Amino acid sequence: MIRPASRLRRFGSRAGSSLVEFALGSGILVTVFVSTFQYGYFFYQYNLLVNVVNNAAHFAAMQVYDTNTTTPSSAWKTAVQNMVLYGDPSGATTTLQVKNLATITFRSRLAHREAGVRLPQPR
Repeated sequence: MIRPASRLRRFGSRAGSSLVEFALGSGILVTVFVSTFQYGYFFYQYNLLVNVVNNAAHFAAMQVYDTNTTTPSSAWKTAVQNMVLYGDPSGATTTLQVKNLATITFRSRLAHREAGVRLPQPR
C-alpha cells in the first residue's frame, strides 16, 4: 500500500527545483540562440555588402572613363555611387541595398582616392 502523506513529505523539498532549473536554463539558452542569430545576421550583411561593392566595381570597370585626368567626372562618380547604394546607375530606386549604408561613408572613400591618400591594403 502506498502512503500518500509520506510520499508528499519525501518529494516536497524538491518540488520547486525544476522550475528554478528551467528558469536558469532557459535564460542561458535564449542568450545562446539570440547571439547565434546575431552572428549569422552579421555575416549575412557582410556578404551582402561584398556582393554590392563587387557589382558596383564591375559596373565601374565596364563603363567608359569619360575624362582625361585621374579625377573621375561627376556623372561617372554618381553612377558608381548609385550602383553601390541602390543597385541602379540612374538612381531611380531609393531603396538601399544594404540596410544603414550611408552615402557619406561611400563619398569619404572616394574623397580619399581623389586626394591620392592610399588606404591600408588587406594582407
